[in-house]
Amino acid sequence: MAGQPRFALTGSIACGKTTFVRFLKEAGVRVLDADDVVHELEAPGGAAVEAIAAQFGGAVRTADGGIDRKRLAQIVFCGDDAAAKRSRLENILFPLVRERLLAFDGVCVVPLLYECGWERDYDNVICLASSEEKQIERMVKTRGYTEEEAKARIAAQMLALVKMQRANISFLNDGSIEELRGHAWALAGHLVHTWHPLDGADFAERALTVAKDGSWSGAPLDWLGGAARSALVAYYINAIRLATSAEEREAINNRTRAIFSALLALPLGHDAADDIANWQGKVLRQIELMERKIQCGICDGRSNAGTF
Repeated sequence: MAGQPRFALTGSIACGKTTFVRFLKEAGVRVLDADDVVHELEAPGGAAVEAIAAQFGGAVRTADGGIDRKRLAQIVFCGDDAAAKRSRLENILFPLVRERLLAFDGVCVVPLLYECGWERDYDNVICLASSEEKQIERMVKTRGYTEEEAKARIAAQMLALVKMQRANISFLNDGSIEELRGHAWALAGHLVHTWHPLDGADFAERALTVAKDGSWSGAPLDWLGGAARSALVAYYINAIRLATSAEEREAINNRTRAIFSALLALPLGHDAADDIANWQGKVLRQIELMERKIQCGICDGRSNAGTF
């Protein structure tokens, strides 16, 4: 596909996608969940309400005019003709959902990506998977399913571990929430470099926030500092090249200096601190050199900017 790479996040039910997405957003990643789109389509006034009610009867409507999702689920996941009923529902919802996702500039969360055959819409597929035992355990403990209901919902989708094998990037979520948070931030750092380098400063500032508030436990703090440094350098290189005025360049330089100083104030190990200090020196020398060239009329502030 031409243009910016498209990313999709998939997985099966009860694999931790909601929590993973919360951590992606914490790191600054823009996310649109297909399930949220479905909720909008089935809410009062939603574009799919009339068609669903016509297909499955007025009993699936709520008093306020939306769709009773629990009642609808009981219809399409139960009985010998459950698969046929789900197919009718999917024929209503899927084209509307796909249209919204394709128009979104960010990570699209698509639980049924492979079942729908939509993987071709994306350059990169990220899979969050769990063992079936963990899925059932979560569904029984946190969602009120019986074990039989949980197994039926899992059986209606492609196995999570099969999706994991087909994806470009995979994470197994059978561990702690701290591990899951670390995976999400690692992915966000990767996306900054391959997708939106200009968001690198935002990523670094968000990393500083979670490092300072004492909540970070997803990976060693040295790793977080290094990821923030890497993202900051990517931001500086790209932002300074695109700057069109002296004021814009000054704002970029000041922001970069401030973030480097804040990173060095973190309680990092010797090697991590040295790495950040080394890159701080490179960037500051680049800023000083460019300012001298601008004063002498040698460059306009963009030519050869951000080369180290």
